[in-house]
Amino acid sequence: MTQVKKYSLQAVCLLVLATAFAWGYLTYQDLNLSRNRYADLPPDPTGGIQMSTPGSMETVDRTFEAVSDSKLDDEDIIIALEINGVHYAYPKCRLSDIGAHVASEILGDVPIAVTYCNESECVRVFTGDIGGDRLDITQEGLDKDKFLILVNGKQFFQDDKSIPLQDYAFELVSWNQWKTEHPDGLVLAEYVWE
Repeated sequence: MTQVKKYSLQAVCLLVLATAFAWGYLTYQDLNLSRNRYADLPPDPTGGIQMSTPGSMETVDRTFEAVSDSKLDDEDIIIALEINGVHYAYPKCRLSDIGAHVASEILGDVPIAVTYCNESECVRVFTGDIGGDRLDITQEGLDKDKFLILVNGKQFFQDDKSIPLQDYAFELVSWNQWKTEHPDGLVLAEYVWE
């Protein structure tokens, strides 16, 4: 009887050892298959620089619509600008989608770029020389919970005071207040991605 127990214990030990070996072998094979699956990918375009949320996107051409054509909730928050006597509304909700955090336009003859980060709730509006070109500002992503933008190809946090552009005055108001005060104003239209 003791010999049966002895051999049974040895058999159980061998079975456990064989199972562990088989599991290790199969895991190794699976890792090799996974490694081979990604072997032909191109090199990392960021050069190894890691951002919290990369999102480099070109600034899209935006359009404006009449107040009567805008479908916004009364409590929506507007980034309000006045340029040469014309009132412009930039609804935060229309600057919140991926790729839509920067709106750079020539309004009248004034280059304006409205930047908004819905993660940090930071708004900044920039301007350039009257009669100048459209401002070269694009969104770059989110790093350390702060919005990154490219200005003339150079990376800045949105709130960086060393950005080589002038700040432009704006107000944050509700849609209800803005549309009541400026019924003839222009509203940034919702961008539809194709």
